[in-house]
Amino acid sequence: MEKWLKYVEIKRMLEQGYSKAKVAEKFNISRGTLYKYLNMSPDV
Repeated sequence: MEKWLKYVEIKRMLEQGYSKAKVAEKFNISRGTLYKYLNMSPDV
């Protein structure tokens, strides 16, 4: 469940105009990991 909360927060920050690099930095994850979160399907 924690991953989905992070997914929602990442999506929210990107919608507010934050860069992917800044979002990854905030969560202390690589941009590659950030893209894995972005590729998650909310349908699961």
